[in-house]
Amino acid sequence: MMAVMGLADGFLAGFNAMNNYQRGQKADERAEKAQGLRDAMWQNNLERQRKDDERYLDETAYARERDSKHDERQARRDGLYEEQIRASIASTKAANARAARADYRAEEEHQRLKEQREKQAYQQEHLPLIQQGWQSIAEGKDPGDLFRQVVSDPRAGQYNPERYMNSEYASAGRAFVNYTTGLMRDAEAGTLDWNSEEGVNRINNADFLNAAGTLYQEEVKTGIGDVDPATGKSIKNKELASIMVTQDGAGVVLGVKVTYDDGSTALRPVTNNRTAKGDDEPKVIPIADFIGTGYKRAALSREMVANANNIRTSLGLTPGADVKGYRQAVVKLQADTEKAIGQIRRDSMLNQEEKESAIAAERDAAQKQALGLRDVFGLEAPAVSVGAESSPSGLTQWVGNDALRREFVQEAGANGKHIAEHADPAMLDQVYSRWVQLRQDEQTANALREGPTPVTVPQQDPRAAEKAALNALVDHFKTAPNLTKTPDGLAAYQAMSTR
Repeated sequence: MMAVMGLADGFLAGFNAMNNYQRGQKADERAEKAQGLRDAMWQNNLERQRKDDERYLDETAYARERDSKHDERQARRDGLYEEQIRASIASTKAANARAARADYRAEEEHQRLKEQREKQAYQQEHLPLIQQGWQSIAEGKDPGDLFRQVVSDPRAGQYNPERYMNSEYASAGRAFVNYTTGLMRDAEAGTLDWNSEEGVNRINNADFLNAAGTLYQEEVKTGIGDVDPATGKSIKNKELASIMVTQDGAGVVLGVKVTYDDGSTALRPVTNNRTAKGDDEPKVIPIADFIGTGYKRAALSREMVANANNIRTSLGLTPGADVKGYRQAVVKLQADTEKAIGQIRRDSMLNQEEKESAIAAERDAAQKQALGLRDVFGLEAPAVSVGAESSPSGLTQWVGNDALRREFVQEAGANGKHIAEHADPAMLDQVYSRWVQLRQDEQTANALREGPTPVTVPQQDPRAAEKAALNALVDHFKTAPNLTKTPDGLAAYQAMSTR
């Protein structure tokens, strides 16, 4: 029984062992399958995660590229906008600059025209006084303070005697007369053709152009400040560059070198109205007027330079006899004296007797100071100390004991031509020699007529030779066509040339 129980227990134990074994195998298989499923799921999750990561990276890269392109487009748009802004600013600045230049040129033109009108009105207003003053100068008389005040104004322009008393103007006058004399002589003889190469070169000689430019500076320089409509540039300077003779040889056109505000230059003719406008035609000056006017101005300058000392004295411009300066100094002295007297009268610390004494002393000091000013401004010779021997004046030394020279001085005074005590001896010798020659010629003529010899010599025209030469120059051109009559417009020249 025990054996059977043992066998059964053994069998049962073996069966349980096998059952457990098989059950363990199946459990292992199920575990392996579950593990495989879990591995597959894990791999699947990994793959999905990888794809998600790739998609994310792709989306990120795409977004970056899109943002980059957007940024580039925005940068281009910003650049174009900035260029437009800069272009707009530059255009505005250019427009403002053009407007400013236009305003400046308009203001310049307005100011120039205003000054020109004021100058013409000023000269026209004072023309009678100017003519009378010039006539007084020609007669050796004092033209007066009012004349000096009028011509010292810049608006007096060519009527100021000082402009004709410089060496440059006188040299230009001599050169002009000498050169035109040769030109007219050759033209009269038929050896000079104005339109030939030789004629063009001769009338455009550099020295002659310089001389003519100085004498005709009023005509040449007028128009400075105008705006040339052809170029839009402002004219800063003009100078005579050429003289063109018309085909018929009866007139000339002056060509000027125009310098603009930007430094460029151009050759332009002198026009009728002296402007740069397109409708202002070139001015044709009859050759007789061109030569005659230039000769008048040259003769005027020559005469004024020869008598510069006397003229400057009459105008109060020389240190030797500064009448104008003396009068101004006296006026100032009187004003200072009255001011001091006013202060004395207002002084409450002084009684009436002290005030009158102080005022008298102030007036006495002012009177003595005024007498001293006469010496300072050359109106009186310095006082000679007691016991000192006064030296004779230059005029007295020049006359000496010569009776004929004394008669010359007396006759000059009788004719209103008083000779200054400080006159230049060389000038006196020149004028005296001419007077002696005229006196001898008059005596010879009277002797030939068997008439009595006059005691006094009549006053001679000091410009008779110039007038005769001028008539000889222009006589051959009196029949020339009057292309564009050019009035001289300078009453001073007329006054000097008709006396």
